[in-house]
Amino acid sequence: MSTFRHSYSDLKKSTGLDQNFIRRIMRDVPELKARHTENGSSGELLFDDNAVIVLQQAAQMRANKRPFKLISKAVFDAVTPLQNVNANIKQENTYQQENIVKEMLSEIKRSHDVALKAQQETIDQLKQRILLLTDGKDPAEVRREREQEQARLMQLEREKSEAEQMARNAADTARDLMVTTTAKQEALEREQARLKAELESKEAETKAQEQATREKATKRAVLLDQLDLLSWFQWGRKRELLTHIRELD
Repeated sequence: MSTFRHSYSDLKKSTGLDQNFIRRIMRDVPELKARHTENGSSGELLFDDNAVIVLQQAAQMRANKRPFKLISKAVFDAVTPLQNVNANIKQENTYQQENIVKEMLSEIKRSHDVALKAQQETIDQLKQRILLLTDGKDPAEVRREREQEQARLMQLEREKSEAEQMARNAADTARDLMVTTTAKQEALEREQARLKAELESKEAETKAQEQATREKATKRAVLLDQLDLLSWFQWGRKRELLTHIRELD
């Protein structure tokens, strides 16, 4: 007696087929639903073990990109012999029935083994590709190395940013120092020009004073000479000359 215990979610886990695809097969092959399904206590549709085997074969064909019509025919061929066996149970002996069922299950198992082998080969190929891409290293080790490399790159980026900021600060300081130096140089040049002008003015003033002093000395000498020459003149004239001499002092 068949045991109906597999739900749609169970079939998805064991075959990989979604609910819509299974329903499509049952619409195309009504015998699958009629002989290998039953409503559970909660009204949910449940499948027996034979349905799981048949649907696993269908899933393998679908994975191999077979047309749906071909998949549907394979399901029909797998389900119909089972119906014939069940229909002839009363006419055939138990030994013949068991042989037929065993042969069918053996064929289904071989197909299932082929599918598993193909899947394993695919997995092995993927592993080889991963090893080639990672130079034979374990993926976890590659991931750790990549994380370390990313951390190192981030550190380098931070150091680069800090170096650029220091360079900008140094450039700003140099520019400010240059501006300050230029301003001080201009102020010094102005002060030198002022001192030069003041010195030239004092030199001119000194020269003028020296010229005036020389002129006074010359006039004094002339007047003294005149005084000596006129000493024999009247006292009044001598007195006048003395007055002029005092004014020159």
